[in-house]
Amino acid sequence: MDPEGDFADDYNQVDRLGTYYLAINNQKEPFDNKKVRKAMNYAVNKEVIAKVVKNDTVNPAHSILPPGMPGYNSDLEGYPEDIEKAKELLKEAGYPDGLPGEYKIIYNTSDLHQRNLEAIQRNLKQIGINVKLVNMDWGTILDKADQGDFTLMRMGWIADYPDPDNFLYVLFHSNNVGSGANYSFYQNKAMDKKLEKARKMDRGQKRLDLYQEIEAELMDDAPWVPIYYYSTPVLVQPFVHNYVFTGQTPLPLTNVWVEPGHKNKE
Repeated sequence: MDPEGDFADDYNQVDRLGTYYLAINNQKEPFDNKKVRKAMNYAVNKEVIAKVVKNDTVNPAHSILPPGMPGYNSDLEGYPEDIEKAKELLKEAGYPDGLPGEYKIIYNTSDLHQRNLEAIQRNLKQIGINVKLVNMDWGTILDKADQGDFTLMRMGWIADYPDPDNFLYVLFHSNNVGSGANYSFYQNKAMDKKLEKARKMDRGQKRLDLYQEIEAELMDDAPWVPIYYYSTPVLVQPFVHNYVFTGQTPLPLTNVWVEPGHKNKE
């Protein structure tokens, strides 16, 4: 978003170390079929959600790791919208006329989430996947997520610390299915070994290279649909000094100071 007016020069959009996504339960038919999951990824128009639904306040996601995270790979193409390719993948998966029946997307009650999911609902309908949106309180969502009692679910992840391990190991290792935050219930023994190897390596480029290899393989497996990267709008007027907002959270205000005798813009 490019604000206009008196505050345009004071506005900044800070990228967060987080990704908003549609979780797919990989253990439930027909979503245990990789081609179905890839078709969903190609069907969802992340650009429109970011630019229109979110009013250009976020960037569309083409990867799991967000910008700013060590190991982030800007060369990953991800899944740009391609309805014909999505339909072809469904056909290859055995669903030339789309998926039978209707599937629920559960989400914690929020107008913001509802608008995002209504856009996703329209996208999926174009390839013959009919979904019903069901809102619940956050506690119920977490209970269902922990138990795998869902098919599709709105979810997001913001890093606890700036390391790809906090995304890729936490969200995709088999040990973490359900309550460990692997809400896609993705289980892959070969991937587990790579994730375990990466977290034991010394920091450096070789470790980041392995994480990029891991992420590329995960993107090909399409365990969930990355939608957009989180960001936070920040407006700091010129008379406020040393206010720093990081990719995770604002830093303590200990060193922030305000010029005496300042005058607010009107």
